[in-house]
Amino acid sequence: NAMFEIIRSGGGKKGCSMRLAFVYLLTNLVRTFGHQNLLTIAQVQSLKVFMLDLFLAHTGTNSLKGLVPSPLFQGMVELVLCIARQLAPDAVPGFVVPKEKWFHKLLVADQVLDALQPNVPPSSRSFLPSSFVDPLWQTIKSQWPKAKQMGLEDVKDSKQDNDTKSGPQGSAIPETSSNLGDLLRRARQRVEAQLRKQHEEEKATPVTSKPTTPTKTFSGKSNPSPLPTAPTTITTSTPGARNLIKLRHKNFHVNDSVFVLLPGADQQLVRLLRTYCEKRSLPLSALNVRDFDPTEEELLHCKKLEQVITHLNKTYLQVRLFVLQRMNNLLAPLLETLVDLTQPSSWDTIANKVRGARELIFWSHKEQLWKRALAATMMTGTVPSVNLDRMRAMRLRETGGCDTRGTISVFGQAFRQLRSQNCFRVGSNVRAFKVLFIGEHAIDAGGPYRAAITDMCDELQSSVLPLFIPCPNSREAIGENRDKWVPNPSARRPIQLKMYEFVGKLMGLAMRSGNLLELDLPSVIWKPLVLTKPTMEDLKGIDLICFKILERLSAFDKPGEHASNFEETQLEFTCVRSDQKLVRLVKDGHRKKVTWENRKLYMKLLLKERLNEFRTQCAAIRRGLASVVPASVFTLFTHSELEIAVCGSPVISVDLLQANTTYTYPTKADDRHIKLFWKMMREKFSQEDRVKFLRFVWGRSRHPRDNESWGSEKFHIAPHAASQNSPLGPDEYHPSAHTCFFTLELPEYSTPEVMYSKVLYAITHCTAVDGDATFNAARQIVFEESSSDEEWIESG
Repeated sequence: NAMFEIIRSGGGKKGCSMRLAFVYLLTNLVRTFGHQNLLTIAQVQSLKVFMLDLFLAHTGTNSLKGLVPSPLFQGMVELVLCIARQLAPDAVPGFVVPKEKWFHKLLVADQVLDALQPNVPPSSRSFLPSSFVDPLWQTIKSQWPKAKQMGLEDVKDSKQDNDTKSGPQGSAIPETSSNLGDLLRRARQRVEAQLRKQHEEEKATPVTSKPTTPTKTFSGKSNPSPLPTAPTTITTSTPGARNLIKLRHKNFHVNDSVFVLLPGADQQLVRLLRTYCEKRSLPLSALNVRDFDPTEEELLHCKKLEQVITHLNKTYLQVRLFVLQRMNNLLAPLLETLVDLTQPSSWDTIANKVRGARELIFWSHKEQLWKRALAATMMTGTVPSVNLDRMRAMRLRETGGCDTRGTISVFGQAFRQLRSQNCFRVGSNVRAFKVLFIGEHAIDAGGPYRAAITDMCDELQSSVLPLFIPCPNSREAIGENRDKWVPNPSARRPIQLKMYEFVGKLMGLAMRSGNLLELDLPSVIWKPLVLTKPTMEDLKGIDLICFKILERLSAFDKPGEHASNFEETQLEFTCVRSDQKLVRLVKDGHRKKVTWENRKLYMKLLLKERLNEFRTQCAAIRRGLASVVPASVFTLFTHSELEIAVCGSPVISVDLLQANTTYTYPTKADDRHIKLFWKMMREKFSQEDRVKFLRFVWGRSRHPRDNESWGSEKFHIAPHAASQNSPLGPDEYHPSAHTCFFTLELPEYSTPEVMYSKVLYAITHCTAVDGDATFNAARQIVFEESSSDEEWIESG
């Protein structure tokens, strides 16, 4: 009662923060104990009225347009939504009046997200609510002639749709079956089972009004309700009542169940849609789903979708895409206004449900929200200058040293000078700092800045710094991701954690400015940054040996395996981390053998240790990242989207590079040497050569993902002035590059062989930016060491 009064009336000078704290506390109590055990009917109605008052105070109308929500308003929305979740479906219309359309949309979106949570087992997944399906199904039936039979027609391969086929001893078809006939049959069974359950609940629960009874308040005192319609208003939902479906939507739910029983199919469809639109330069908003017709080559990367089209038809994909499109259109206006993305991921909130379904949210909606968040948090001010001695860093690399304190390497020098600067919240294509290369005659018009960031990335992925090490697959030359680097689990000193935070700031800078980083990190690193738990597949991507051990132990649970076969493993309760250090999983683990009885405990501890060995380092990187970009928004990214935003496309696309190329007069696109150049890039250059070429002309190893991301900074090919006026001829000259202006001066070579040899030599041997031939100009930089850093290192 005290909390309720403070929420409704405020709490004096500290009323705002106190009210918000009590709103969060009351929301958690309602989740745990139910609103009917805590609040009277009058209090529930009063809370809803208070939420509506806040809404009108923010907007002045009943429209979401122009709404700038406060934390208190978002907290009240979550509280009232939590109460609404506990109501029976027939009570919701009485709780949400027609004029509150925005809140009704939020209720529908909440139920849709429940039905689309990808990490929930199919047996526990909710069905899409009828309020969402009803208008959807009418449109589907009018636009797709085959919609009425959808989910009831036979698959193309009749041999695979044998109704007499069953599991052992006449059991149902196994859930692991990949047979599309079995899948379609299981989808029908899922819908039929829900309809039967719903019918039984309706028979067991007659629709009658309950007598008005006093409702106990939080203090335990009785408080009879003054409202005559109260019993209908707070009717509590029975288990499964929120999953009511209508018989006329049966075919729709069968189609929906096909994708529910194919885990990952929806995610593949969303990724395919993005690629499909980018290849055709088609805005997502202009796509008519009935025209969605991916090619066989595009479906090769989406095996589950390929199976659906092969055994069923493309109508299934189009209808599913239409459902996802409507879901995104429903969520788009709610994400920025009604959903508080700053709430912790452990809470059962709509924000957490949105994060759970982030792989189903179209990139265009995320991008709009992301751009608005970046614009709102951008800062302007004086651009600091950084003096970097690359000669000194080069000598460290040549001697095989390691810059453990961050003072000699290019990364360390930049870290020491920028660690306390607040200069990273810049706009697109804006430099956060200016670079002066000591001993090199270069004026920073963009080239030295990009070269410095490239040098820092090179050092991070080398032995020059103690922060990152090659992953075990790289060290053992087995499995995939042999080019990936992982944080050093042993790098835990305070100064090293500060350096990891600086890495996070550079990632945030890349996301803001578009100056991408050349980092090759595996998914086990990117996932914690967006609050996603790594899995065994992520472990396989960095340590195939450890994955095989877990896989072999899991095989002992299969029929036919016995305890006698297990003695051959000779395992102990220890594991080897990525830094090759032995870790005891339990006390005296090196003396404890893995037996048949404790093998599952060993598997659990081993997997937990390996998936969390970079937790401290990733947390530091995330702190730095969150200090530059809004953490609440980038958690909507998937781990792959975050990687692309930070590092760009991992593959150099010659077609994309050519599409973003301009030519300086008199050079033209149809000149002979230009045609030879693009032919060389496609046919003779490997991916490694293309990366070196991009570094040569632009100071980067990756390019933006699509045409829109390139912006106005295009690749320029210009005439080679020196060779045009020389009696030696163009074949005697190498190409020249101006990294500040992304320009290549290309001589008019006579043959493809000459062009290939000259360009290849240039990109592999010419890396300095107008370097000073006399190394005497280089001078040392003296850094002020913090006493705490020195004392800790010496004592460590």
